[in-house]
Amino acid sequence: MTFSADGYDARVVAFPGTCRAVKKAFSPRATLPEPPVNPRLPAHVGPHRCGPGEPLLVIAGPCVMENERLCLHVAESLAAIAASLPIRCVFKASFDKANRTSAGAFRGPGLDEGIAILDKVRAATGLPVTTDMHLPDQGPAIGAVCDLIQIPAFLCRQTDLLLAAAATGKAVNVKKGQPPAT
Repeated sequence: MTFSADGYDARVVAFPGTCRAVKKAFSPRATLPEPPVNPRLPAHVGPHRCGPGEPLLVIAGPCVMENERLCLHVAESLAAIAASLPIRCVFKASFDKANRTSAGAFRGPGLDEGIAILDKVRAATGLPVTTDMHLPDQGPAIGAVCDLIQIPAFLCRQTDLLLAAAATGKAVNVKKGQPPAT
């Protein structure tokens, strides 16, 4: 993205893990260098490619898996919508929502049942699937079924978790943690 202010042109350039504004003190509309090429893009998510020049990749689905029937219904609807638009879709549902405000709240079906549901969704709809990974030892089971592994924002700084997700060889979506309120 390029913008101008006070006689300066600036381009926002994305670098892995950061975003910096590069300023050039030349005349307005000066030619700016292109941002560096990221060799990891496009990312491969199942049969889809995600990155510059690729169709929009939408990750959608119910927040938490309530049951197999609901997940299949939502996934079939998403597949039909994606087929009618110039987008790609990844089905996402969590088998365990560990960040509930009440310890007694429904969290999901658990790892084994959740992975089985995702496997059925993928087979029935052809959509790639993803879910949240909370613990390093969940990596092999999630990686065996999911095309994309998502790290929840509240776990985005857990090095062992990130390494375990990367070790699956699947694309990893690390949600950005929010700074604490001041």
